[in-house]
Amino acid sequence: MVAMPLWSHARLRRLRRVWGVDEARWRRLLGPIVRRWEDAIDDLLAPFHVPHHPGLYATYAPALISSATLLARTWFRSERTRALFAGMAAHSMMPLERPPTGAFGLLLSLLAHAVGWPVARGGSQSIAAALTNYLQSLGGNVVCGWPVRSLAELPSARVYLLDTAPKGLLQIAGDRLPGRYQAQLQRYRYNPGVFKIDWAMDGPIPWQAPACRQTATVHLGGTMAEIAASERQVWQGRHPTQPYVIVAQPSLFDSLRAPAGMHVAWAYCHTPHGSTVEMTAAIEAQDSA
Repeated sequence: MVAMPLWSHARLRRLRRVWGVDEARWRRLLGPIVRRWEDAIDDLLAPFHVPHHPGLYATYAPALISSATLLARTWFRSERTRALFAGMAAHSMMPLERPPTGAFGLLLSLLAHAVGWPVARGGSQSIAAALTNYLQSLGGNVVCGWPVRSLAELPSARVYLLDTAPKGLLQIAGDRLPGRYQAQLQRYRYNPGVFKIDWAMDGPIPWQAPACRQTATVHLGGTMAEIAASERQVWQGRHPTQPYVIVAQPSLFDSLRAPAGMHVAWAYCHTPHGSTVEMTAAIEAQDSA
């Protein structure tokens, strides 16, 4: 893995210019949870359960059930800081006026402070390869190119773990599921999707902002109001003309991603479920803004 800590000392100096009047407020909001980030992650990323660290959880409970827009307006005075937080929260793929989008903003900010946002050396395939190698070291095996249409096709086991969509689960295991659960799966409403572009380039993206040339991940969306409008439109089934865009440029830090002197990058924006609309022009317009 190539760890990309967002909050290095150099980046902290640059972020102080973003935070401005909000630096003390940002530290007051994030400081306690960042100092105990391992305890916080233990609760935040686990399935629903009684918190292992109830005191810390109770301290942040109001923020965790808040909407991102309410949390940002309550804590921050600067539009730049609000936009920074909105970019984190928009990973929720929900309207930022809805709870618990504030929790997404806190979680992404916490991870950035605590461990950065790592990229895998050589590409994400290296993660799958490492997991496969570990499974095989334990005596397991991985079979590819075999579509499973029914549990009857699989060897007998005490537990099956199916990483599939609700309707895929119905197809594969529907005859073994309770009727009420089958009905819930049939009614499942799919959330928005994404439109993604991959670029092969003869140089890095020539950002106007120097900081964007020194980070693996860039959020593009303008102000908090503009990011919120983009996400709201997607939720309503519309395609924003100025979408919130997530850009990754891993070859800035991983020479294995591209031939010598070359670079790769990718970006995506959120789209309504089932969209077939071409969003390349809208994404690249944001990238060049």
